[in-house]
Amino acid sequence: MILRKYQDEQDGATVYQEELIDHYEHKSNKSLIKAKCTEELVALKLTPKFLGGPKKFFLQFQNIYLDLENTTESTISDEEKIRTLNAALQDPRFTATRTSVETVALQTRHPIVYDSYLQALESQAQSMSTASAYERQSNSTNSQRGRGGGGSHASGGYGGDRGDGRQKGKCRK
Repeated sequence: MILRKYQDEQDGATVYQEELIDHYEHKSNKSLIKAKCTEELVALKLTPKFLGGPKKFFLQFQNIYLDLENTTESTISDEEKIRTLNAALQDPRFTATRTSVETVALQTRHPIVYDSYLQALESQAQSMSTASAYERQSNSTNSQRGRGGGGSHASGGYGGDRGDGRQKGKCRK
């Protein structure tokens, strides 16, 4: 229908401004987007096994709220975002950060600011990924020095480099 109306004009900008924006920002489409964002927020849970890790979780969480705010053309309160974020935080590694932020808020009698709270959680996620990267590097270095579980079956090891880039061991498929 839109194509037929503008087929002779060859003016994509006009079609975009007059028709496509109206169509895709129609109230019923906004309601669908709002419902989808709400559904995604309810389903989004940060557990220790969250695929992509905490950094990806926090990015997804923020993007869903940005979509929701853009669709509703309103700002969602810090209290609501924090309540939703706390319900989604099911990773015990973030309990200490959460508790310390809540304690400071109680002691100072100031409400928790969403951006500050999120920044504290993201900082912890960053330090966790840095520590994890350090552990991987340390394990790799130990393995190269013969202390990381390599070696032959005769010496009790399960892995080890054969010299041709392949690994030997019981679990190799």
